[in-house]
Amino acid sequence: MGDYLTEQEAVQKLKEYASAYSNATEWKKRTKVIRENIIKGAELDQIPEEDWNYPINVVQGMQHSMDGYTVKNIALEVKPGHFITGNLYKPCTISGKIPAVL
Repeated sequence: MGDYLTEQEAVQKLKEYASAYSNATEWKKRTKVIRENIIKGAELDQIPEEDWNYPINVVQGMQHSMDGYTVKNIALEVKPGHFITGNLYKPCTISGKIPAVL
């Protein structure tokens, strides 16, 4: 089981982050730490280098229309026979750059 915060602790932690990081340079340094912790926590740092060079095969499944957005089921074949599944959330109307949530 991983480490976690209560809702109250998380609110306090967000307040601390907001006061500690007030410009783009500080936030970019923070994102580097976050990225490194995600890689370590998910044990992605233990994957052999040659496994990162496999071409990813994207398998698209059903799409569900919601109120103002769609949700598409997808699977990423990261190695032959090994899949990462998830959902792609996308707004119905797109103009310019938009965020994506996978």
